[in-house]
Amino acid sequence: MGSGIRPQIPNRVAPSLQGPQAAKWESRWWTSIVSQQEEIPMVALRVLIPGGSWEDPPGKEGIAHLTAQLLPEGTGRRSAPDIHELVDNLGGRFFVETNGDYTMLGFSVLRGDLARALELMVEFLREPAFPEREFQSRRQRLLGEIASWEDRPGGLAHRAFLRALWGAAGYGHEPRGLKEAVESLRQEDVWEHYRSRIEGRRVLFVAVGDVAPEPLQEKLSGLMQGWEGGGEPGRTLSCPHPAEGSRILVHKDLPQATVLLGQRCVPRDHPDLYALWVMNHVLGGGGFASRLMEEIRSRRGMAYSVSSSLDARMRGGWFRVGFQTQNRNARQALEIALEQAERIRRQPICARELEEAKGFLVGSFPMRLDSFSSTATSLALWELYGLGLDYPQRFAQRVWGVSEEEVLRVAQEHLEPKNWVQVLVGRQDAMGI
Repeated sequence: MGSGIRPQIPNRVAPSLQGPQAAKWESRWWTSIVSQQEEIPMVALRVLIPGGSWEDPPGKEGIAHLTAQLLPEGTGRRSAPDIHELVDNLGGRFFVETNGDYTMLGFSVLRGDLARALELMVEFLREPAFPEREFQSRRQRLLGEIASWEDRPGGLAHRAFLRALWGAAGYGHEPRGLKEAVESLRQEDVWEHYRSRIEGRRVLFVAVGDVAPEPLQEKLSGLMQGWEGGGEPGRTLSCPHPAEGSRILVHKDLPQATVLLGQRCVPRDHPDLYALWVMNHVLGGGGFASRLMEEIRSRRGMAYSVSSSLDARMRGGWFRVGFQTQNRNARQALEIALEQAERIRRQPICARELEEAKGFLVGSFPMRLDSFSSTATSLALWELYGLGLDYPQRFAQRVWGVSEEEVLRVAQEHLEPKNWVQVLVGRQDAMGI
């Protein structure tokens, strides 16, 4: 490896991590997890609804995201302005997020405002009004976000990459949706999505901070009385595999080309995921310590940044390499990335690379739990993916147990560089491809 800034590798003290202490309750229709941490008088709340944009029907790509954004924009009791004023008065931080697997509502408030915040979150979930005025406003805002995102080369490349891997369905579109689909959405589509894919679902509540588990559980029992949410997300959607070695060129008159390479990969519950994370760190996920950064940036100066990533979700995932480079260097940099991917499939990584990767992955894990908010989100996702409350300890043990031979095996079994989808956004006449 050449010279460069390397991440600090923490000392290996023990093969485990100390995760948050949490209590879990499961009623017939919903689940709650509470982690009491009394350091400061704050509480982070999460409500997670399984499903997400994976279930957007054909021609309605974006309906899950739009419906989620409208949940706090008016209820049977309050108008949108009244809700905004109440949220401001609570002084907390509120957000709504949708991805392929779920919709999440989040609120961080002072301990004294917890009861009102929880009541409001349940009101959003159980009593949305979806007013026509707010629907039109949110839809127009969403169309503006899509236009802005797709005007950027990274957005164009990401959209083409997902579409090539999955088609238009499932993970093949960004949760914000497609312009043509969002333009065609109507208020009744939002109501249909709510009734079929939110109202009937088993939801998850998470609270982290200065909150006693038993009183919160009693409060939730009263607020959720009558909610019959036993339905599970549909998992029968079939997404065709992309044509092998697909190359997609998107012309944009820019001095630099944006390049994405990759393939479908394993779902979140796959046993090879831990070794794949180690492999990814060595190949391109480890910043200046990675092979791709060394070969493409440090040795040849072709890109300021180059990286690889592994996105594992409920029904599958994807592995990708991404970078920006001058148009004239796009072809050579692409070939180098493919060569490095082939190399990690042919030759075992060295002991130093293995130990640095494992040390970084385990040592950086606590950063996911560095606040009440991040801990609440992590607990919600561990539950969604069936990882369990002891996931930090098992994560460390599994990562420390990865061997050089296992990294080679998973690279050989799961990486197919010769068949990778290749997306290039830039000046086609200057890229020489």
